[in-house]
Amino acid sequence: FQAEDGIRDCLLSRGLGDVYKRQVQETIKERKRKLISKNEEIIQLADTPMMQGLGHSKTAFNLFEAQIIPCLLNNAESWIGITNKQIKELQEFQDIFTRKVLRLAPSTTKALINWDIGMMPMKWRIASKKLQFMRKIMLKDHKNIAKDSLLQEFLLNIKGLAYECNKIAQEIGLEDLMFNSYSKKDIKEAIKNAMKKEFLNEMQRSTKVNDRLSEDPDDNSYIYRMPLSKVRVWIRYRARAIAGVKGNFRHSYVNNMDCRLCSEKSDETQEHLQLCEGTRYERRGLDLGDGRGLLDFWRRMTKKMAAVT
Repeated sequence: FQAEDGIRDCLLSRGLGDVYKRQVQETIKERKRKLISKNEEIIQLADTPMMQGLGHSKTAFNLFEAQIIPCLLNNAESWIGITNKQIKELQEFQDIFTRKVLRLAPSTTKALINWDIGMMPMKWRIASKKLQFMRKIMLKDHKNIAKDSLLQEFLLNIKGLAYECNKIAQEIGLEDLMFNSYSKKDIKEAIKNAMKKEFLNEMQRSTKVNDRLSEDPDDNSYIYRMPLSKVRVWIRYRARAIAGVKGNFRHSYVNNMDCRLCSEKSDETQEHLQLCEGTRYERRGLDLGDGRGLLDFWRRMTKKMAAVT
């Protein structure tokens, strides 16, 4: 009879787990539906002349962090057992917003977008909320019910919040939060370092943009010092995603990569176009060794390539 009771309890717990996962999925779906229109409002606001005059491009991303993320991830620390598919769905919601703000195609190299813009992935947002929540619980008195439940989880080897937080802590280089005390800042810094390491690895693995890594902090801090109209051109240049350039979309021009603007029979790439005889007029008065001159060149070339294509 004890064996039968054990099997019944196991099946019941699995059934409740499936129900809970479906509830999390429905919660994510409903929140996304409600926030789509808010995303569009933020994007439209970022495009207004007043926002363009601020001299930076952080407005849309700051509003996303302040208005969208708290609504989307409210109570996310309780999403125990959230699946990779659900995290991917949340991440896609954020990625779509980023691409719309910057007017980038879905095919744009994601590694460079993450490296340059630096928005925290949903995986780490949820992980941070869980770790901070557990930190607060472990600071409570020993008579606290929530703290007692976490201790019981540990003793009975239940895969709940304590189990997930211990797994996250090991991944980011922290000791078990149940037996070690960390400050809020310690957890934030550990998450930030893990996120940067992940972004760096993605950039190094990308054959298309790994040469964009630089020790110069200005190379990927341009969203703090350029208006949005210029950022949209510069990030396309850095991602090798300037529309119309054959080298940026080799799968579409696999049979003929010859430059259409000169007779040298060289591959039409961004690097070639910066030296090409056919772009002499677009280079007039510009120093392409300087970032500002290079930006102005590609602003001119954007219109030229649209006409050529």
